[in-house]
Amino acid sequence: MNLSNKLEDNLQDFENFHSEPFILFEKDNLLDSEDYKILTDEIYSYDNFEKIFKGKGEKKYKSINGSNLNTLKNGVFKDFCNFFLSPSFFNWFKKTHLPFFKYKKKIFYIKNPKKFLFKIINKIVKIFNLPVNFLFTEIEYSSIKRGGFIPPHTDAFNKRLSFVYYLPNNNEKLNLKKKEALGTVFWKPKPSSLNPLRRFNCALLEKKEKEKFYEDYEPFHIATYEKNKFVGFIKSDNTWHTVEPFDFDYDRRAIVINIWEL
Repeated sequence: MNLSNKLEDNLQDFENFHSEPFILFEKDNLLDSEDYKILTDEIYSYDNFEKIFKGKGEKKYKSINGSNLNTLKNGVFKDFCNFFLSPSFFNWFKKTHLPFFKYKKKIFYIKNPKKFLFKIINKIVKIFNLPVNFLFTEIEYSSIKRGGFIPPHTDAFNKRLSFVYYLPNNNEKLNLKKKEALGTVFWKPKPSSLNPLRRFNCALLEKKEKEKFYEDYEPFHIATYEKNKFVGFIKSDNTWHTVEPFDFDYDRRAIVINIWEL
């Protein structure tokens, strides 16, 4: 599977591009229709989730990277993972995303960060403070069911890429209202907000911080839950996004592609 020709060379050429309050873009029809259908059926057949945001929305997910890719059965999802773990995709990321992070060190892409040799190399780099940065790709598939949600967050400090690829069930049709309810909500400060929260390193907000966030912020874009579409953004200290609770029976499946700095 080669998706390189489906990714625009410039982010502003993607669908629904926004530059304010942060860079946000969408891509429709990422896969051929038959590949998309097979991929969706494969993902809905999985129930081997390994982690859950217990008490923080109940999202379940499982991660795939270079260390466990070979555990996947041959199929469209494995081909999909192979592409996003490939040097060609990382080169696209370097060209379109890395300039926003103003790296001064040498960048190296690591496919399997759990290899013993790499762990030794990384330890040496940190001990001697060498001008080197290592990045790796992680892919996760997730499930959120009725009442589930993802609280406000801007993403962890060391995340450098976030793509969310939607996989509506092939056997269920959704109207626009449900597509919006299942989508990703992106937020901006309200005009009345005097001191809106800004945080480059932000996991899921809880309690009083979460309450204050909803007082100070309002939606500026909803990436609707459409088949074969992904939404991405350039992480910053104000890239606030959520999945809001939905009150109908549905298994919201998605694939998230992340690039992390070690």
